[in-house]
Amino acid sequence: MLLPSLLLALLLPGPVRGAGDPPVKYKLESKNTIVMDLSSVGQGSQEIATSMVAFLTLTMSDTTGGRMAHVVVDSGKFDGGEMMAMLPDSMTKVKPGTAFHFLIKNGKVDNSLTPQEMGAEGVNMTTSQILPAMMMLFPSQGRTLTVGTTWVDTNKVDTTVTTGTDGSTAHTNTASITTWTVSGKSGDDFLLDAALTGTTLIAVMGNEVQGKVTGTERLTVSPAGVVRTATGENRTQMTMAMGANSIETSVVQSTTVVALP
Repeated sequence: MLLPSLLLALLLPGPVRGAGDPPVKYKLESKNTIVMDLSSVGQGSQEIATSMVAFLTLTMSDTTGGRMAHVVVDSGKFDGGEMMAMLPDSMTKVKPGTAFHFLIKNGKVDNSLTPQEMGAEGVNMTTSQILPAMMMLFPSQGRTLTVGTTWVDTNKVDTTVTTGTDGSTAHTNTASITTWTVSGKSGDDFLLDAALTGTTLIAVMGNEVQGKVTGTERLTVSPAGVVRTATGENRTQMTMAMGANSIETSVVQSTTVVALP
């Protein structure tokens, strides 16, 4: 769902920014429950619970062909329990001021910017959990919302992150199809509901994980297109190939995003 106060100091080449909307600050919380079936290696099931809390600042501005999103991670904390002790700080710590940039066209991220322009150097285990949640902030951008309207978004994310001093990397490739419906109103705000299906591929340290994802989301959006609240739950069934063994894994991720006063 990452990102904080270099703001307009980090101007991107490419699309030209117009006047910006007032910055909106968000609190983002994400929880993951991972259950691994280790029977193929002679063990029982293992459950891992992780959580993440981050504070973000989002600034939207008009640009050529769409809108530019500038997201700054003001702070972020990842709690992986016992797993945390085995991971280097480079994978779990978020440097305040880490910034991400996205070109938004018709409510979704356009892939015309390079990974470097989007801020790929700031991706690690913590920020990789923040990035999907950040995508919940954009569906209403550039759209006129009317109760009963539906549309379909397709998204692809392909990132490679350095995970060790020896140059080893982790590669993640995801693709999803999301069907959105403006299901009603709450006062002046619109209610957006989404159903998601997708696939994921993760390759790290010679191991590979492939899986299928299903999920739901609900957003409350102001008439001006600002997301006030967002909740979501994704369920992933994965197969992890480790040498000659395959480990079946299920992941449940719940996310909550709230705009701060």
